[in-house]
Amino acid sequence: MIGIEPAELTGPWPAHAPTGICTTHENADGRLVIDHADPRLVISEEIIETVASGHGHPDATITMVNYTRPAGHVGALLKIKAANRQVVYRLTEWLPSMRPYVGELPE
Repeated sequence: MIGIEPAELTGPWPAHAPTGICTTHENADGRLVIDHADPRLVISEEIIETVASGHGHPDATITMVNYTRPAGHVGALLKIKAANRQVVYRLTEWLPSMRPYVGELPE
């Protein structure tokens, strides 16, 4: 699953943070299959760093723009080219209190 749910946090969930998720599984060929993709979700910094470093699933990539810390991935595109469809989340905001990013599908 890509996305963080409020129950996974020890601190308070910011009022403006989305609660969507993106769920995937691998098919018999090792390709990702997207089961569900909400238009807005919170993506953990760990997932973003894993994909950005090339250690994530090969069907997921991130396109960087102007990388700087601490909110270095804001503006980047997280692309999931799954066997059944493609989704592209733009990282639109970094939530410093939680350390993840808000991802949004284009309209």
